Amino acid sequence: MESLVKLAIAAIVKDEIDSLAEWIAFHRVIGADYFLIADNGSTDGTREYLESLSGGDWLQTISVATPPDRAPQLVAYRELTALCPEDVDLIAFIDADEYILPVPAAGEETFDPRARMHRWLEARFGDGEVGAIALNWCCFGSSGHRFRKEGLVIERFQQRARQGFGPNHHYKSIVRRTALDRMQNPHHPGLTAGTMLNAKGKPFEYRLSREGVLRRGLSEEIVWDEVRLNHYLVKSVEEFVLKKARRGSAATVGYTKTAVYFERHDKNDEPCGMAAALAPRVHDELRRLETIVELDRRLAGVEAPAEPRKDRPFFQRKRAEPSSPVRRLVVDYPQEDGLARIEGGQTLVQGWLFLTDEFADFNPDARLIARWSPEFELRQSLSKKRADVVAHFGYENPEDHPQLQCGFQFFLPLGINHCELELELGHQRWPLQTLKIRTEAQAPQESEKVLIGKNDWLFLRADTNLSLEQHRGNLLLTPAGLQSWRAYFHALEAIARTHEAECRVLVTPSKETVLEEAYGTPRASRTAIDQILQLASGTTLYPVDVLKALGDESFYRTDTHWTHKAAMKTSVELAVSLGIDRKALEKRFEKDRYREVSHKGDLGGKLEPPVLQPVEILKSFSNQRLKVYDNAIPNFGRLAIFDNDDPLDDGVLLLCGASSSAGLFNYLSRIFARVIFVHTAGNLDVTLIEEFKPDFLIMQTTARFAIRPPTTDFSFETSLRQKIASLDSEALQKIEKKRVVADAATANPPWERWENLYQRYATERHAQQHRHGGDAP
Repeated sequence: MESLVKLAIAAIVKDEIDSLAEWIAFHRVIGADYFLIADNGSTDGTREYLESLSGGDWLQTISVATPPDRAPQLVAYRELTALCPEDVDLIAFIDADEYILPVPAAGEETFDPRARMHRWLEARFGDGEVGAIALNWCCFGSSGHRFRKEGLVIERFQQRARQGFGPNHHYKSIVRRTALDRMQNPHHPGLTAGTMLNAKGKPFEYRLSREGVLRRGLSEEIVWDEVRLNHYLVKSVEEFVLKKARRGSAATVGYTKTAVYFERHDKNDEPCGMAAALAPRVHDELRRLETIVELDRRLAGVEAPAEPRKDRPFFQRKRAEPSSPVRRLVVDYPQEDGLARIEGGQTLVQGWLFLTDEFADFNPDARLIARWSPEFELRQSLSKKRADVVAHFGYENPEDHPQLQCGFQFFLPLGINHCELELELGHQRWPLQTLKIRTEAQAPQESEKVLIGKNDWLFLRADTNLSLEQHRGNLLLTPAGLQSWRAYFHALEAIARTHEAECRVLVTPSKETVLEEAYGTPRASRTAIDQILQLASGTTLYPVDVLKALGDESFYRTDTHWTHKAAMKTSVELAVSLGIDRKALEKRFEKDRYREVSHKGDLGGKLEPPVLQPVEILKSFSNQRLKVYDNAIPNFGRLAIFDNDDPLDDGVLLLCGASSSAGLFNYLSRIFARVIFVHTAGNLDVTLIEEFKPDFLIMQTTARFAIRPPTTDFSFETSLRQKIASLDSEALQKIEKKRVVADAATANPPWERWENLYQRYATERHAQQHRHGGDAP
């Protein structure tokens, strides 16, 4: 389950200011997470442009001079590799006229290029024995352009050579960082471990010279499947003469590209608009990069050019120390003494932020960051009109002022007593204020936890995970939170490998994501769960498409949990991913019958009067038939075991899950010989693996918990003890009535240790209550 999807791009550039921004934006769109760029003595503003982007956490730039006795490219690659962060898994070594293109499937008009790229990376590098992948060139000609025209490179040049064109045998490499010794030439890596494959995942074959010598840098087969490398190696005549011909080669000393080179490579045999189809996304990313660059320029006190000229540096003088763009911040709520205003079961944060005149036009890009946990943060735009504030600063015509929308309003969960506020512009941040919060009511009313959507669908609101803000893309994981998830995935992979267990992470989609129309709020294109899925490998299951296909049958109207039918579909997909035949699974469940009942659920029961809606539940089978043990503790601390004498698979499955796992019991218990459920919310206690020795390890969590990374250092025994210690006598009595302890067929049943612990902790709790004459605090 090792995550191998953090991809870096490494390149050496010189005088590329005309197209460098597009090249960076394009590769951010297709899934590059990090950039390592060496500047080789640029004089057109390239170096300064890169410096303006390097203040964030996704790009590093260095200067590399041309040595007197050799070309600078391999020197640059060695230095860039040494600088590469350890959390980067893969490095693509390419040039600034080469664009990595994930290829859409046949007939697919729209696709997510990042998702496709990362799925391909996961598929190719999921095998730890793979050290590198070769990407063949797909050479593009001038499209008949003599002079440079407006537009992106991917828009202007949409004519390519035929696949069999000789130079397309060239390739560049994506290399596993930990397997890289050094780049032997700009095309081919030297590996300390692992093999090299082509883009199809087949063994790589070198092209041989006439003498039978391996030609490192040329492949025998030209592979354009799934991912290829678009190479815009000539562009227009003007660009070739003024740029490529003058600049020379970073790979070969003394090599100059002449008119003969242009004529040989200016092939326009076939149309190809696949890269151009990504132009809208690239333009959007370019605007974000332009904001970062312009903000950096203003903060550094650098004057913009009087008029744009290609032969003139973009930055004109030495950069000064950055100053704060904030003119004034006022927080209306919570009040200065910390007294909070509660609305809808949440804490209101309201006020306004005004930027200095120099930064007034950045108002739409400003984000207010609220952070009360190191692992996630809430991002809010300035979206409230405050004409009174504009007038306060003496401006005429407030309605026309660029900072009319300088107000903010958002909500925090009850119970938060402090919150850090920051301003973010571009990739820079400024601390603003620490909010101290005092609230009299520490819990929302039950009815305030329910959002009534369209057609009587009920959804969760005012929850501690801020589900609505996650859905809107405002509540995201921080680098610390992402690192916690990354560490979790890596630890799971190592633990599963050590114990020879097949591992899957099952993430239950949120109800609002599956039923977005009924929810009434559009889902953002990037949410916390998307951040996690970008880290996760192909062994992570997120069955959102399966649930969406079920439509109204995916979730109960009055409950946050999925239906029995949704649980069945998910169980099938999970079992198929573990190697069980789909037809056999479908046959096992084909005779299942369902019946309709009235259900109020965990949402309908919070309203007054309670709301009930008809739902269909499984009628023809109950997991109680196969249950041999259940301590019946609600949520954390629960352990249940199911044994099946007629399974589809003889394996033992350990399910470390949450409340959504209960829906799976009716189906997983009929697939596997033994299913052991432990309520850990996706956290892992390694002692459970050591004790139960599962063949399959399933970690189940729910999408709305994405902001809280699970851990592999969990103690189930501690959670059991703490949970029993928190129960009153009435709760303990209810548990005793529900518990299941079958007669053991062996002297040491698998639940023996945990049953003994339950009895011990329950006895201690009863004794404590007796000493206090009732329920102890």
